[in-house]
Amino acid sequence: MKRLLSLMTVCALFCSPAFGQEAQSVNNYPELSIITRVDAYPVSPYVYTLLEGSLGEHLSYSFCNLWVNDDPRSLYANTLRSDEADWCQWGWLSLDLGNWHIRAGKDYIFTGGFEVDAYDFDQYWQLTSNFWNNAQVYQYGGALQYVTPSESDTFSLQVLSSPFSGKPFEDGLLSYSAEWRGEHGVWSSIWGVSGIDYDPEPYSWGDKIWLLSAGNQFELTESLNFGLDYMYRIASPFATAPGAGEKSPSYPANSGHDLVGRLNWRPLDWMEVGARGVFETSETYHHVEEDLFEIPEKYLSGGLFLNFFPLKEKDDLRIHALAGMNNLDGFFWGAGITYNFPLTQTLLNRRAK
Repeated sequence: MKRLLSLMTVCALFCSPAFGQEAQSVNNYPELSIITRVDAYPVSPYVYTLLEGSLGEHLSYSFCNLWVNDDPRSLYANTLRSDEADWCQWGWLSLDLGNWHIRAGKDYIFTGGFEVDAYDFDQYWQLTSNFWNNAQVYQYGGALQYVTPSESDTFSLQVLSSPFSGKPFEDGLLSYSAEWRGEHGVWSSIWGVSGIDYDPEPYSWGDKIWLLSAGNQFELTESLNFGLDYMYRIASPFATAPGAGEKSPSYPANSGHDLVGRLNWRPLDWMEVGARGVFETSETYHHVEEDLFEIPEKYLSGGLFLNFFPLKEKDDLRIHALAGMNNLDGFFWGAGITYNFPLTQTLLNRRAK
């Protein structure tokens, strides 16, 4: 897989028509960025690469790799595993035919919600939900998407491997998702429903955990936005109770609620402040001994963050600090620096000079 991804990256860089003599703008080139992040507490370095672009008129791609983290050995030891994070966060190709798009490769499960949709390297990890921290949402498979002529709405159907498999597709476990994305004035939405296989034995008819999500974001002003994600989780609504001998719709194996709120205010170009809040619940029954995504019975967290952007008219360099409390660990704080180095743009600027 590593050799394949490297070969595809080289092909994208050097075999793309973007490198023809008629190319005039950055949009014609593969856009490669190197993202470096260092968190001060605990001290943790991270190095990502993000490669995006197109190969002709009807083929586009996106690859994101995490090359270094606080446990780099596990990144490579977990290569091609579904139940653990590895160095390839995602890597997909999309066949674009007008309003229809068919994309395949490694992608994130279309669960819905803005928290899951955000880039990992932009997140304030201590302020995220347990679902975001524990669910292995990057899986292998494909999706069919339709974009309306107004480009205000996107509807998607997706089938991927399951995060509860050891390796993709080895035991027949899959994830099924349907998603709607909308942009309508000040209101944006990412709503989704996902059914994720999690236990092939001893229930041969298949156990699923269902995720019903409604992610909403409101641009209140040019500098102020508010968002709220809600997710309802229910697993095995027809689970067999021990000794019952038949499917019982009255006893789900696992259920819970996730509510994630966020507020961002950017009063100045170089400064942003905001707040995050998380409320999660979890209940387990029967053969499931703990929550499938390791979410506690009740979790309540809230905090504030402050961002500085030292580079004039650019957000490439971000310095952040945060503080908050939750009902499990009490007070927490964090700080870090993230630099997004736009390699393609930098090379083009030097070439233009």
